[in-house]
Amino acid sequence: MEAIEILNDEHRVIEQGLGALETVTRRVVKGEPVPPGKVEELLDFFVMYADKIHHGKEERLLVPQMEGRCGGRYLCPHNELLDRMEQEHKEGRALIARMGETWTRLPREPRAKEEFVAASKNYTHMLRGHIRMEEEDLFPEMENLLSDDDRSLTEAYERQEREEIGEGVPEKYHRTVEELVRELSGG
Repeated sequence: MEAIEILNDEHRVIEQGLGALETVTRRVVKGEPVPPGKVEELLDFFVMYADKIHHGKEERLLVPQMEGRCGGRYLCPHNELLDRMEQEHKEGRALIARMGETWTRLPREPRAKEEFVAASKNYTHMLRGHIRMEEEDLFPEMENLLSDDDRSLTEAYERQEREEIGEGVPEKYHRTVEELVRELSGG
């Protein structure tokens, strides 16, 4: 199903961002410098690409379509996975905000280092588990229910990107994360 494949492809891009975040976290733990502006770029990637673009598709397009097919959320098989998905999206938003807030305090407050590292590790762990849950449990169920809706969902994704995100913005974030991975790994 193309609509699910698009989300899985986005997961691969998000995982690249998580790898870059793990590199940043290792550097912070070791007291090594992080190139100026790179953490801010990485957090922007998570806010815009992982949350607004990717989670926006799931929350505003995919889940309502599934609920419509089931006759309501609590009539859907695995509705607890939908609840978990949305709760983890909220948790991720809070952790991104926490990373941003602690990163700005890092130069002047030694305690902020521990807080940044904790938020970063929690976000990475949560999001990797979240991706695994979606791909192994939730998306297969959605594919069964929504196979007849594939074209309309794919078109809705495209419309969302064009009208709400902007032409070329997702691709810009693909390039951004690839550059961050390269720069942060020293390559």
